[in-house]
Amino acid sequence: EKRVYHLPATALRWLVEGFFLLTDVDFCQQAAILEGLKNYERREARELAFVLIFEKLFSEDTVREILHNAGEARDVEEDAFALSLAEGAEARLQDIDARITAHSRNWNKERISRVALSIMRLAVYEMLFVEDIPVSVSINEAVEAGEKYGGDEDASFINGVLGGIITATLLAIFLVPLFFRLTAGKRKQEHPEEA
Repeated sequence: EKRVYHLPATALRWLVEGFFLLTDVDFCQQAAILEGLKNYERREARELAFVLIFEKLFSEDTVREILHNAGEARDVEEDAFALSLAEGAEARLQDIDARITAHSRNWNKERISRVALSIMRLAVYEMLFVEDIPVSVSINEAVEAGEKYGGDEDASFINGVLGGIITATLLAIFLVPLFFRLTAGKRKQEHPEEA
């Protein structure tokens, strides 16, 4: 049986900083190591945000209250990044769910597994409302979470829905304004008296 030991991000950071003090690692190497650690910490925070969004499906409490209760009951550490993601998704739930439903072909929200729905809610929030997370990272992390926590089909379903949402968003950002500029020019040619 293979054992996997999970080290909390704070303990890992202490180990890394201790390693820097004991060794002769140059600044560039330290920066690269710390960047990798930041990605690890964000992944851990993203998993906590997913759990908060998932637990919100079964509770009337806010995600902040859920996190507070989890901290008291299970010794869960509060994480500002995780809380900001979960609260952001919670605040925009109607918009996020409308986008998920629109891109879930032949599936309504009630048919989607709760795990997949929670993962997609988090990813859609990141993709549309968090500027410092690349869209590709949000989709990749969501697909990996679907593989880890979801059923057999969840990862590919999540990938398809998120791909559809980002494609539609990009089309709206770039093509709609272009369309209006093109049609406005055509209207001016057809009806110069309105200009």
